[in-house]
Amino acid sequence: MSNRSSLPGRRVHGFSAAVFLQCKLFRGRGLSDRTIERLVESGMDAPERLLFMEERALEKIPGIGKPAMVEIKAYQEKFK
Repeated sequence: MSNRSSLPGRRVHGFSAAVFLQCKLFRGRGLSDRTIERLVESGMDAPERLLFMEERALEKIPGIGKPAMVEIKAYQEKFK
């Protein structure tokens, strides 16, 4: 029997538990699951960082296309 914690290696819907919990931070902000996954996969650790990013920087994130940009812009507009 192993003494290791079950959380670090645990998988939920193909994601590690840590990534799953990180995605949870982005929920309820008008972003689709696909957009959230792309942001977290790129290393984005907090949705608030999106509020300070310019369009050029967002376009450099792999997997962020036109639909995701619309979602992110709508999120940014809520706080202007």
